[in-house]
Amino acid sequence: LGRLALLAPPPAAALACGLAYNLLLRQPAARALIHRPAADADAAAAEDPYVAAEAEPRDCRAFDSCLWEVDTLRSHFCPSVSSLAALFARPFTQS
Repeated sequence: LGRLALLAPPPAAALACGLAYNLLLRQPAARALIHRPAADADAAAAEDPYVAAEAEPRDCRAFDSCLWEVDTLRSHFCPSVSSLAALFARPFTQS
């Protein structure tokens, strides 16, 4: 969803941010993807271990990656997208 949001028009990017946020709310184990430190977004994108072309989900190395795309979306030109991406920096609370 993160990579899709980078390439999508603003309404679709906002939708992808919302879906990703809800996924992380419902799946606490996946929150490690957000809170994994990266030196900077460009370096994280260049060294991302995720293998998108892998057909087998357990071999794609998704949990070795991080959602570096969210950091990039925080500076999106559309205010609604950047606001939604900023939510990922706050602590996750179930309400």
